[in-house]
Amino acid sequence: WEATGGEITPTGLFMASNKPGSYLVRASHPDSAEVWEAPVIIGPAKIPDGRLRHWLVLGPFPDTDDTGLEKSQIPEATVTPSHNVSCEQLRWKSAYGENNYLDLAATCSPNQHVLAYAHVYILAPNDLNCNLVYGSDDGIRLWLNGELLQSLHVRRAPDPNQNTTPIALKAGWNRLLVKVDQMTGSWGFYMRLKSPDGAPLPELYYALDAP
Repeated sequence: WEATGGEITPTGLFMASNKPGSYLVRASHPDSAEVWEAPVIIGPAKIPDGRLRHWLVLGPFPDTDDTGLEKSQIPEATVTPSHNVSCEQLRWKSAYGENNYLDLAATCSPNQHVLAYAHVYILAPNDLNCNLVYGSDDGIRLWLNGELLQSLHVRRAPDPNQNTTPIALKAGWNRLLVKVDQMTGSWGFYMRLKSPDGAPLPELYYALDAP
């Protein structure tokens, strides 16, 4: 076992640093070429290059009749997730998107004719107009601070630049909720924040648990 920003006890317990941020725990074995990695976040952490990789996920919910995207499975406008908090007989769990792609098919089971939610808290230093740039497989809905921003009932493969939605972050903490439905095959989404003119964004932070 290895850990960046913390330590592993002789009993295998990860002891995180007292300093807020994101850390990586790696597990390997001399008899295996495979390495397992798990990101750990302590308090708020910086959002690298506007890319939203780390989320709390809730699901899957059954969607056998392909109508679930427009129906509420949870209190979508008011939900305030934290790790392991139960909601509709499921629990919010953390998931990390390698290469900025959150693979819901690998995170949730079953993963056909279903849907799931993903949530993250975003900390802005001031009121900020920016864009959400994203792509999904399959359909997607987006809420910012309880306001529905986008609803796309589509069947498609994901691409990082499929859609752009202008958003207005408020100074302080913001709640971003994503809902993605799934028929068969691959399932997941890309998402990043970008300034309208392409200029660097101010320093933004994220958290998984309710601030």
